[in-house]
This record gives sequence, structure tokens and C-alpha cells, in this order.
Amino acid sequence: MTVGLPGSGIGGIFYIFTALWAPFGELFGIVRRGRRPGRLRLALSQGFIALCILASLWLTGELIVRAWYAVQLWGLGASAGTGALAGAPEIFRTGAIALSFITLGLVLLSVPVLRVVARVLPARPAESEATAPTVTTVVPVQPVQPAAPVGLAP
Repeated sequence: MTVGLPGSGIGGIFYIFTALWAPFGELFGIVRRGRRPGRLRLALSQGFIALCILASLWLTGELIVRAWYAVQLWGLGASAGTGALAGAPEIFRTGAIALSFITLGLVLLSVPVLRVVARVLPARPAESEATAPTVTTVVPVQPVQPAAPVGLAP
């Protein structure tokens, strides 16, 4: 949810979760169904990419915190440890990721809730289906011959 920090939004967090889970799912599939060539290697490579994304997110957050404290120590901002924004780096570090996790959790929890609601509500036809006219027969149309021009002599 932080502008300019790829991988920290809902899509990035969802990818990281699924990519980190993929090797475990593949190992479970191998145990249950036998060897499936190539899939474990793909799952491991996706997991490695997800770990690299997590490492880059951590490194970016760490660099932001260090830059924040460097600005504070050089006197360009309020003195380090004092002022209204002394804890701002921790808010940057945890707030953005926490907000992404909360949003993703709400989206993932809303799907089963909506599935239950869809099963409980009575089925009713859509408005377009209820009011659309039905065609029962098709009448063939004969092509019309062009009329001769009026008022022109040959």
C-alpha cells in the first residue's frame, strides 16, 4: 500500500503467500499422487522469487529508516529521538505492510462469506433475462428489388 514500493500491495502479498506455499503444496501432491515432473522445480523457483521479494522489501524499509535517522542526525529535521515524528520510521516499516495484510485478509475472508450468502439467498432471474422478449419463430424476408428511377428517360 506504499506508493513506489512494489510487492507491498494486496497483489504482491497474495503472490508472496501463494509462492511460498507452492513448494509445500507440491510436496504434499508428490506424497499423495506420486511424482509430477517439473512442477516441484517451478514451485521452488516461485518460492525463491517470493523470498527475494521479501528480502527487497525488508532492505527497502531498512534503507528508509536509515535515511530517516541520517536526516535527523545531520540536523535537517528535528533532533533524533525527540519531536512529534521520532517514531515515524517504525510507522513506515510496519504500517504499510500491516495495512496490506489487513486488506488482503478482508478480501480473502469476504469470499467465503459471499459464497454462503449466495447459497442462502433464493435464486432469481436477472432483470435482463426476465424482461427480454423471446423469439419463437423466424420469418424469412425476401430481398427487395430496387425501383426504376422516376423521371429519367432512357
